[in-house]
Amino acid sequence: MTVTKARKPRRWVDPRVVIGVLLVAVSVLGVVGVLVVGNRTSVAYAAASTIAPGAVLTVDDLVPVEVGLGASAGAYLDVGTAPQGEFVVTQAVQSGELVPRSLIGAADTSRTSIVVEIAGGLPTELGAGGAVELWSSQESSPGTYGAPVLISASAIVAKILPREGALSRSQADRVELLLPKSEIPTLLAVVSNDARVALVPVYLEAED
Repeated sequence: MTVTKARKPRRWVDPRVVIGVLLVAVSVLGVVGVLVVGNRTSVAYAAASTIAPGAVLTVDDLVPVEVGLGASAGAYLDVGTAPQGEFVVTQAVQSGELVPRSLIGAADTSRTSIVVEIAGGLPTELGAGGAVELWSSQESSPGTYGAPVLISASAIVAKILPREGALSRSQADRVELLLPKSEIPTLLAVVSNDARVALVPVYLEAED
């Protein structure tokens, strides 16, 4: 009599278990990927001082800093994306802030900088990057000045300079401005005639 051994039943793996294991593995790999990206550092450029809108710079005017930006690394100026030569910054960047790539444009040759002495002091809230109107009043007689005349409606404050020493004849506030080149001759004529020059901040209304 022949005895036939009974076959052991096959063990079937529940597909739900396999799917669960795969999901866990994918989740772990995703977390590891995020950590790796987040831990990567790159060298980006930050403003060494407040940058005024329209300022023409090179990378030598900026400060390289090593930062970990993760997925947003491409949004800021770095050693791989910095332009060669001069470029213009289209909006204000505060000292120490990273420079967004979206604010970088070709060098603006339509503006130039000029230092102006301002009569009557400066508004306390005025700072680099501020938009201002430039007005002048011509002296009509000793100690008497005529009605103010608008010289520029689109000047930008590049830098507020310290007053000159106590031995200087002038104790006026001095401001470095960025003006369209077409307005420079008028301003120089005003200054040469000893007219008073004043700044009026321009406040842009927020859009709804």
